[in-house]
Amino acid sequence: MQKVTYCWNESEGKALIRHFSVTDGANLYDLSYHTAEMNWYLAQVEDGA
Repeated sequence: MQKVTYCWNESEGKALIRHFSVTDGANLYDLSYHTAEMNWYLAQVEDGA
């Protein structure tokens, strides 16, 4: 990861989901962290090419 470009929060019932858009300088990744499950999820990858 080179840079976090955007972040936001979302509620799902009582759980908080933290979303992060990050870049490695070439690609863009959408990651989310589900606080109740304590799990990370990769939602999308945008190829910079």
